[in-house]
Amino acid sequence: MSFDAPSLVFLDYSDYALCSYPQVNLKSLVEARLDLRYHSEVNRPNIWGLLTGISHIKTLHLSANSADVISRCVKHGLLLPVFNNLVSLTFGSKNKRGWRLLPYLLKQSPMLETLTIQGLDGHISDVTMRASQVEVWLARHTA
Repeated sequence: MSFDAPSLVFLDYSDYALCSYPQVNLKSLVEARLDLRYHSEVNRPNIWGLLTGISHIKTLHLSANSADVISRCVKHGLLLPVFNNLVSLTFGSKNKRGWRLLPYLLKQSPMLETLTIQGLDGHISDVTMRASQVEVWLARHTA
């Protein structure tokens, strides 16, 4: 799948993670909501093109499903791009694999000011982060 929408400012993308995203032209994108899901028929999705194509955005919302998919990809060698303009991140996870992604994602987001954690649902995990990196930390419980 390709995205060629250079004037688009908001993307709400929900789908199974694909084998590749060969062209992602979203030059004007400011905000993205990603809900990527893992599909057993795609053994190793390659989301590098998608993440690189949105790496200049200011606001990113990652669902728990997306955190899981991205974590799986990182485990298989995906290097996250640096999100140099990202100031607001909404993040959720339902498993340890997803929570382990969070510190790496924060490291790749040097300008991050606001982190919103969603869907804790009583889940506690061992995640260590530098508190000084994030100015505002919001936790939301989703029912």
